Amino acid sequence: MNIAVVIVNFNSGGLLAKCINHLLNQSRQADIIMVIDNGSLDSSMANLPACSTLKTHCLEENHGFAGANNFAFQLLPEADYFITLNPDAFPESDFIERLEEAARAYPDYTSFASRMMQDNLTLDGAGDVYHISGLAWRNLHNRPYLPDQHQPREVFAPCAGAAMYRAKDLREAGGFDDTFFCYMEDVDLGYRLQLKGCRCLYVPQAAVLHLGSAITGKYPDFALYYGHRNLVWTLVKNAPAPLLGLALPAHILMTIVVGIVLLARGNLKPYLKAKFDALRELRRVLQQRKLVQRSRQVSSWRVLRLYDFHLTKR
Repeated sequence: MNIAVVIVNFNSGGLLAKCINHLLNQSRQADIIMVIDNGSLDSSMANLPACSTLKTHCLEENHGFAGANNFAFQLLPEADYFITLNPDAFPESDFIERLEEAARAYPDYTSFASRMMQDNLTLDGAGDVYHISGLAWRNLHNRPYLPDQHQPREVFAPCAGAAMYRAKDLREAGGFDDTFFCYMEDVDLGYRLQLKGCRCLYVPQAAVLHLGSAITGKYPDFALYYGHRNLVWTLVKNAPAPLLGLALPAHILMTIVVGIVLLARGNLKPYLKAKFDALRELRRVLQQRKLVQRSRQVSSWRVLRLYDFHLTKR
């Protein structure tokens, strides 16, 4: 089994070298570590650890998380599985080994979500949750880690900050959507894989320490804009017609409620721009929708049972 690790770098400072050092300390080494630099202006690409399996490619401009990963996938045709890893995610020493074990033990699954930790006691996430309103979040985010409650189980999608995908299915699904640039691209890909009958498994034994927004957090309103623009596209493009009719009222209500909250916080401008830009590109997204729905291989019921219906995050 050929496993390639892809890291997309953008001004991550010393985090990148630290991430690579954790990869070089794995019980099961990656067959290749590919770093795609998105036009960084800092010194993060300097003084990386020397390793025969480490390859780098520097892009002249920032193509976003989605575009840079897709570029890496094209450079690695020999890979059977891709692990996508953020520079601020530091895997435990058996991370790759545990993911490989899961892929062999659960051949019916296409993608694998890791256990992401903020520290030794607090979870950052355990796979992604998709809500009926179109919102998405990391399952169990900010919750205490209770090992007895964590067993392998099906989830909607993995967080691509530390995930593994079967290369064949990822390529057939078209990879990440380049137009997303950043945020929600993993949920969108996970949705498209689910529509093709490709399931996602949460693997709690595969763990990383994730600093979370250590890089994008430097740019105010970045996550707000891209997250709320892209969640509109994810819903419109992927939801089967019966589910779209069910989800749209919840989506509209959520949009109003979030807008009121952001207005109270004095942070409404990037949110309104996100919604405006989402609607401006709606014709293109509807064209994408035709292709996605034409290739759907599962029932609406199969998708619906993976949705979350709770009024608050769990």
